[in-house]
Amino acid sequence: MDEARQRAEGASPATGTVPAQPAETEPGPERDLPESPHGREPWRDLPEPTLRSRLRSWRLANATRIRAASGVLTWLLIAACALLVLARLAGWDAVSPLAQLVAFTPYAVPVLLLAAWLGALAGRRLAAAVAGVLLVVQVAWLVPRFTAEEPPASPGAARLRVLAVNLRLGQVPAGDLVRFVREQRPDVLALVEITPELEARLGELRARYPYRISRAEPGASGMALYVRQRPAGQGELPGRLAAMPYMDLAVAGRVVRVQAVHTMPPLPSTVAAWRADLDLLRDAAARTRGPEILLGDFNATVDHGGFRALLGTGMRDAHDARGRGLVRTYPAGEPYPPLVHLDHVLVSPEFQVMDVREYDLPGSDHRAVVADLAVLSAT
Repeated sequence: MDEARQRAEGASPATGTVPAQPAETEPGPERDLPESPHGREPWRDLPEPTLRSRLRSWRLANATRIRAASGVLTWLLIAACALLVLARLAGWDAVSPLAQLVAFTPYAVPVLLLAAWLGALAGRRLAAAVAGVLLVVQVAWLVPRFTAEEPPASPGAARLRVLAVNLRLGQVPAGDLVRFVREQRPDVLALVEITPELEARLGELRARYPYRISRAEPGASGMALYVRQRPAGQGELPGRLAAMPYMDLAVAGRVVRVQAVHTMPPLPSTVAAWRADLDLLRDAAARTRGPEILLGDFNATVDHGGFRALLGTGMRDAHDARGRGLVRTYPAGEPYPPLVHLDHVLVSPEFQVMDVREYDLPGSDHRAVVADLAVLSAT
């Protein structure tokens, strides 16, 4: 009976003792949980947001601001390009700073492409449409510069090779200039910004070109025109910056006038003198009867009204004639490419342009221009 009671009460039959009951678990220090296969913080192993997703999130969060900023930027770009277009159309380039800014008119094409894209991106249909119209105007101005004239003249036509180089206040080394002229062998050589010190070291050139007009002076006003053959006449135009010499040469039964050019640069204080120099060249070209060549540093581009007025006398730019109207000649010798086309060879209708090239000379801030011309016979 006692044994049965002990069994009922859970005591051990051998010892009569009651087995120990498990004690209640007391609060204690928190035990570590088993680590997951990905570590203690599995979310840290999730892939980082990509740059694209971050930009997308930022763009979505700032969509309104982006749209407003794109619209403002679009209209600013359009306004700048519209000013250039109006200045070119209305001839406002006779005042500063438009005289300087108009030289960069061709760069309006990529700017307008950007403006049209931003306008479309921001949903500004009017802005995109205005940019498109201005772009059409710019392209209409540029296309003729890429169109070459008829094939060059026959091999039997009389030829002239002309060279124009700005010597940057006489800083081009005499040896480099002599070597370059020896290689090119031009018939006519226009030297802009030649100084007495530099000319004194050009003995070989003086021997090669026995006929010349030299106005070598310190600074930017020095000019010289060298030719191989005896001229039929000579003179000079009284430019505001420099006396610009010319010679009349007998070629293929014609009298060809060769005019060296260096106009006043269009600085804020000299814009009026610059425009007067271009007008002087225009009037002289209009008076000249027969073939004529103008070569040198015009300090103007085809987008300037004064230069286009000169072309209106019947002169053509040699680069445009060969479909190379986006050539850049200034500034040269810099870490970046030249930006504008200031150095030209202009010819009257009696010439065909066979070729035109540009070269860098040490010490010069302009690229030299060499043009091969064919003179059409008078008969």
